[in-house]
Amino acid sequence: MRAIRRRHSVPTVLATVSFVVALLVPSLAPASAQPPPVADLATSRPAVATSVVRFVNADTVNIRSGPSTSTTVVGQARRGTMLVGTVSGGWLRLEQTPYVGRYVSLSVLTTTRPPARRLWTGYANALVKETPASTARTLATWPAETALTGTLIHGWIQLTSGSLSGRWVFGDYLTTTDPAVPLKPVSGTSPVAAPGTTVTRYVVAPNITPAIRAGTTFTSTIMARTTNGQAFTGTYVNSSWFRITSGTYAGRYLSAALLQRSASLSAVDGRLPSVQLCPLPSNLRTVWEPVTTRYLQCSARDALLVLDRDFYAKFGVHLGIDEGYRDLAKQQYFYDLWGSPIAARPGTSNHGLGNAIDLYCPPPPGTSTQSPYSWGKPYDVWLKANALGRGWQRPAAYDKPGPGSEFWHINFVG
Repeated sequence: MRAIRRRHSVPTVLATVSFVVALLVPSLAPASAQPPPVADLATSRPAVATSVVRFVNADTVNIRSGPSTSTTVVGQARRGTMLVGTVSGGWLRLEQTPYVGRYVSLSVLTTTRPPARRLWTGYANALVKETPASTARTLATWPAETALTGTLIHGWIQLTSGSLSGRWVFGDYLTTTDPAVPLKPVSGTSPVAAPGTTVTRYVVAPNITPAIRAGTTFTSTIMARTTNGQAFTGTYVNSSWFRITSGTYAGRYLSAALLQRSASLSAVDGRLPSVQLCPLPSNLRTVWEPVTTRYLQCSARDALLVLDRDFYAKFGVHLGIDEGYRDLAKQQYFYDLWGSPIAARPGTSNHGLGNAIDLYCPPPPGTSTQSPYSWGKPYDVWLKANALGRGWQRPAAYDKPGPGSEFWHINFVG
């Protein structure tokens, strides 16, 4: 499961824009390929009098060659996609290129247009387009963290207010984070107990293998690795370290940032109480959301500052952090925007636990700059050799070039 993705490097963004442009090309993608969502009404062929408009009301739906679940799947559409066609039994017969004459089950469609969202531009120079295509005429350019309201339609936001209502902004330029309220207060208490109090805590760290160490530093020997959901009994040495007092690893240590009162991922992911989160200094911010403060769980934040200190000593620049903690609303936006596996299902992301960062990636399309953190570059080589000794590590599944890899993502593993 690809559980941690958020946004993309320039090649990925360019590929995504090309992907959206492909929505408007009247050619049918083979079922074996990654199918694009169907085109929006704004770029579809004119509807006949008996046509109806429906919207996808599921994460993804299959587009089939005929009005039966036994027919061939020729494409897919994501939640919120606008479909135009005629009703035939329990199916909608589409009238949109590239799926004219294909079918979608009415059981996964609704007559209600997706609700408008309050969003902000994440990058500077966000382009407002006449139609939802990267090649369309640009009507305006907005600075970073400009507020807007609009409806998500297969990767684009159609504006619903202001003088540009009805026009389009590419969804990857946008964020749900209000720069004036970067961390919404969430009530709750820290799972850290008073030193000396014996408690049971659970590892909540999906898709990584947290380190059990010999001592209370990140240079201490890793004695073993644990997994998500494992229970440990012990005491907190301080707010950063937990000492295991029973079982195979009695006398060993886990980072407090990886432990919760229960093993329920959905109870905490994207819902961490404010008391568990600490801000990153402004010198770690980048061109993405330049005003907005980033947060991590406090122990992870402290470890990142050590990593940044040593990185700065080596290269003379600070680490650039695109994102840290991500609340549930933000993860939901990216999931609705791109779907799985590009974005994690809400409630399953390491970003939602405040234990993951995305390193600086280049600005969006229009620049030829390659990220200094990409494969084999000096930053990447140094981080692979040194991050684990400061409590951080790139997931193994992302740790080599190729499909599904993410050179920009690293997790706190303790």
